[in-house]
Amino acid sequence: MPILAAPCAAFHAAVWWERSRADRFARGREALRALVGDVTVTAAVCPDCGRRHGAPLLADGRFASVSHASGGSLAAVADRAVGVDVEDRPLRLSPAVAVPPGEDPLQHWTRVEAVLKADGRGLRVDPDAVVFARGEGGWRATLDGRAYVVHDLALDGPHAAAVAVAAN
Repeated sequence: MPILAAPCAAFHAAVWWERSRADRFARGREALRALVGDVTVTAAVCPDCGRRHGAPLLADGRFASVSHASGGSLAAVADRAVGVDVEDRPLRLSPAVAVPPGEDPLQHWTRVEAVLKADGRGLRVDPDAVVFARGEGGWRATLDGRAYVVHDLALDGPHAAAVAVAAN
């Protein structure tokens, strides 16, 4: 079980790689449990259907995010709004986003989706509304006037991942 840490305040991530799609949700919860221990975890209420299948809610007030890709799950916990995304190749973007020249489309998409998850609205927001600028040691992103610090996470060859944490 490798534990990854990125250079942003109070952020921790755990990742598990599995071969079975059926194990993803359970492994995502295991990754989250490795970070939060016995803290009660519930799911947020989906604003579209009213069921509880949204982002993880932690009883201790911290923020959490979980992402799945073929073969694995990634979880992140922070002291402020956090979003994490992991994707694998081949790239399957839906919806398509404008990729800046010279950027890896898969890595760019993980940055975008991490910000959208940290924002809390996910793909209900136009992904092209996320604006990036290179920052010291990573990326800065803005969405509707809110700032995020975004870091790429180094994973194995076919995977790309990023974490976004609210700047304040």
